[in-house]
Amino acid sequence: MVSIAAWPTAAMAYQVFYRGIGQFIWLAGGWLTCLLGCVVVKMVPWLQTISSLLVFATLLVVALGSAGFSVGWYRALLVEETSSDGIIPFSLGFRELRYLLYQAAIALIVGAPVALLCLLLGWVAARLILALAAVAIDDSPGRLLREAWRHTSSNGRALFYGWLACIMPVSLLWGVLALVLMRALGVLAGPIVELLAYLCYFVALGLTAGFFSCVMSQFADGALPDEGAGAVDAVAAP
Repeated sequence: MVSIAAWPTAAMAYQVFYRGIGQFIWLAGGWLTCLLGCVVVKMVPWLQTISSLLVFATLLVVALGSAGFSVGWYRALLVEETSSDGIIPFSLGFRELRYLLYQAAIALIVGAPVALLCLLLGWVAARLILALAAVAIDDSPGRLLREAWRHTSSNGRALFYGWLACIMPVSLLWGVLALVLMRALGVLAGPIVELLAYLCYFVALGLTAGFFSCVMSQFADGALPDEGAGAVDAVAAP
């Protein structure tokens, strides 16, 4: 069985993200524009009912956007679907909805007792997220969560630490920027901080997809990170 090296694979995820930044912007730009619109609209002093609906609408855009973007990014990394011709993509077909269902299932598995078992459940999530890469590229419609769990049986620690290495720096960066902006601008910083949160969230999604795409390629090819990662090279190539 292939042994995943956490830090080299995480480093590859950053490399893939950097070299594929144009594709990232094309895939995420439309959704971020929608979220910018949500932020601007919420700045208007609406009635409480309307404000609540706008919050719900924003969360819906985040959920749909994360699925639509992630599927496109996984497909760019794993099956070389990297064309950026035409309009900004807002694909929400069966594939994206299936991805969203699996994403929600993982969130429920992880989120229910998160207060007590945060570390353990983060470990579980790191092993299950591999199923999302399979969903994005229309892999066999079998029991993907079970298969992801089986394939990662000896790599839980590496996947967990590698995934943290991809998402924690982005989270910390947002925290620092939010603190600086709140101190500098006070309540006026709210919309900017919110928009930065969405931007950092999509960056974290991109790094996460890059990491697990490299992992999936290593499982498929039996290759170490410095030996290449299959179709990931299509985006990572200079």
